[in-house]
Amino acid sequence: MAATYIAGFNLVEIHCAHGYGINQWLSALTNQRNDQYGGSLENRSRLLLEIVQGIREKVPGIGIMTRIPGQDLYPEGLSHKDMKQVAGWLVDAGVSILDISSGMGGWNRPKERRGEGYLVEEAE
Repeated sequence: MAATYIAGFNLVEIHCAHGYGINQWLSALTNQRNDQYGGSLENRSRLLLEIVQGIREKVPGIGIMTRIPGQDLYPEGLSHKDMKQVAGWLVDAGVSILDISSGMGGWNRPKERRGEGYLVEEAE
């Protein structure tokens, strides 16, 4: 059984979607680095995986949830295939829950992608 911590939770969520900070590291649309944190999908995922590892080391036993994009919805952005790979790396790193949401183009969804269940395709 996981411990309950001072804040009363035994789970932490890392928000990596909706075009916010870590989504910008993951996406080739915004991550134009040419070092170990840029270029390949593996390199662009490095910061997120290091954050997960750091949480695991500093707070053993706490559950980790990540909100990740199912894709960016832009041609040069994160694809379903990319995010399936990232999801696998996250699970291997010890993430317990994946919350699949929108990526960089989430605010510019096509008209046919509105309403209840519009992210089911990504979550599959």
